[in-house]
Amino acid sequence: MRMFQNNLGVFIVVALIQLAVPAWMIIRQESILSDGTVYRFKTAPVDPYDAFRGRYIALNFESSNVAVEDPSQWYPGEKVFAIVDSDHNGFAFLKSLSKQQPGDNESYVTVIVQYPLSEDTTKLMVQLPFNKFFVEESKAPQIEKLYSEMRMDSSKNTYAEVSIRAGRFALKGVFVDGKSILDIARESGAK
Repeated sequence: MRMFQNNLGVFIVVALIQLAVPAWMIIRQESILSDGTVYRFKTAPVDPYDAFRGRYIALNFESSNVAVEDPSQWYPGEKVFAIVDSDHNGFAFLKSLSKQQPGDNESYVTVIVQYPLSEDTTKLMVQLPFNKFFVEESKAPQIEKLYSEMRMDSSKNTYAEVSIRAGRFALKGVFVDGKSILDIARESGAK
């Protein structure tokens, strides 16, 4: 009987841990969405596939480069911190890079240094961490086609909304002129 009680106690503790971990992950993500600063990053699309996670729209960003004083101090593949700010049109840009983690009062994300720009060697190209927007697999090709067509139309603003808080982020969605690409696809009959 005592062994049964011990096993039941262990089972309950393990079950609570298994529930607590995903609950904490959800709470943390919701906290970023509700309390983080929302930035709009202008995008450029491609449509790859991730065997483990499914279909997604790969997001390339116009603002994925940043000016630095001495590009030789930064190495390809190096993980650094990018301070994010918004321009006068409300679109995000990378204000600066730092090898030290900024304070929680700064909006920043961890990026990976890629290479200096050939046309302006005082700027570095970096890889932003929110470069994949996952969509329902059956609708991905139609959504990507629709998005690509809209992206090529220079009269349209295509961007990703990302909520950022203390180095963490949540990709809220991809938008065309303020409307969700998912809503646009639904209205256009993407199946």
